[in-house]
Amino acid sequence: MTEQDQTERKRTIVAIYAAHIAQEKVFPDCPEQGWVKDRETVRKLLVEMHPNDTEARHQTASEIRGRAEKLVALHWNIIEALARALLAKSWTPQPPVEIEENWSQGEAKTEKQMTGAEIVAFFEGFGIPAAIRQLSQGTCDSATTAPYYDSLA
Repeated sequence: MTEQDQTERKRTIVAIYAAHIAQEKVFPDCPEQGWVKDRETVRKLLVEMHPNDTEARHQTASEIRGRAEKLVALHWNIIEALARALLAKSWTPQPPVEIEENWSQGEAKTEKQMTGAEIVAFFEGFGIPAAIRQLSQGTCDSATTAPYYDSLA
């Protein structure tokens, strides 16, 4: 596994942990079952990174969780503003794929959502560059479009 592969996995885990941390901060009574698929994704990524070393997996998970906690604290005002913007939206039916994959564990058939353009505009309001990439543009080289992993302290 290359260093870039490791970094991509770390970034994904940071994002998953940060989402969970922020959700718990806003909804402390949120059921843990909603986090099961994300936890499984984190586990799989950690196994890919450290296939034969359980201790390294635990150490990496702890390091990344700490990084995610710092990021949520550092950017809480933006996270909270995004949550407010999303909560202000109207309820819409969940797409069939979300219902089929049981994203809400049978609890809901509606959701609130923002379009890509709305999210780009939201982040631009905070001076954060954002863009929508079409799938036809191919893969994204995050090494040139995202901060270095180590800069996310």
